[in-house]
Amino acid sequence: MVYSKELLAACLLAVVALVSANPCPDETWRYSPHSHKCYKLYNEKTGWVVGEFKCAFQGAHHPSIHSPEENQFVSELARRADVIWIGIAQFGTSQDYVWSDHTGYDFETWHSKHSYRKPKYNKGRKCAKLDSVTGTWMQSCCKVPAATICEKPAEGPRGNYQTATTTTPTPSTTAPWWLSSDNTAAVTNNNEVRRFRFRRL
Repeated sequence: MVYSKELLAACLLAVVALVSANPCPDETWRYSPHSHKCYKLYNEKTGWVVGEFKCAFQGAHHPSIHSPEENQFVSELARRADVIWIGIAQFGTSQDYVWSDHTGYDFETWHSKHSYRKPKYNKGRKCAKLDSVTGTWMQSCCKVPAATICEKPAEGPRGNYQTATTTTPTPSTTAPWWLSSDNTAAVTNNNEVRRFRFRRL
């Protein structure tokens, strides 16, 4: 079977475009091949809950970190912010650390002030931040402001990316799983204020 040069050139261009396409929603997100996820830094400093809401409206969460490579990638992305929230926290009265995206706790890199191990329960410090200089995690009060990085799955399978779209994702109106109890938070979504109840961190 004989193919024309134009057809072969068109096929080659299609393959190159497919492989080199950004697997993230747009150019403001950075792709990590280690986790096959997309990340976006927000330098505005907020508390943990506000940062998680900011991510949830984009179908994302604070980053959950499961390997040294992923930790290094997030640390490098956070360099402009110095310290950022990560998605691990102790919810309600639980003394266990849980990732906000429900992934398993299978990696840790706590700061030396915590003896490089998971810190003891501290009612006033139930969230965690990542120090971008050292790449280590620190226990923190959830209300002390820090920058936010949002993390979401990349589009398409590894190494075979779909063409990235530039459409704005529809904001989620579903409260994140960790919202419950007797406290409320007002969230604006398309000029409509919604009240959510959430558990104390």
